[in-house]
Amino acid sequence: MQKTGTVPSPAAKRSLPDPVRQEVDELLALDANKKLVKRKVQEQTGKVVLLKDLSNIRSGNKPTTRNDLEKTVHLQQDAYGTRAV
Repeated sequence: MQKTGTVPSPAAKRSLPDPVRQEVDELLALDANKKLVKRKVQEQTGKVVLLKDLSNIRSGNKPTTRNDLEKTVHLQQDAYGTRAV
């Protein structure tokens, strides 16, 4: 028995189109209830959405912060007149 097509992975079944992802991100940025957002997305797309998916969308769009030691040292030297040892 041969396969006639490939079966999409569970994550691929849950992937959301970009406009929906943007709308979800905007709603979560406004501290909307995740369960209500989940229900709205499921009604719009007909796809299964997990609360974890919503959390991943929100965390994936946060700006990355860097711990830059050299920048911190220069800030301390310039602003406060301290010296690095």
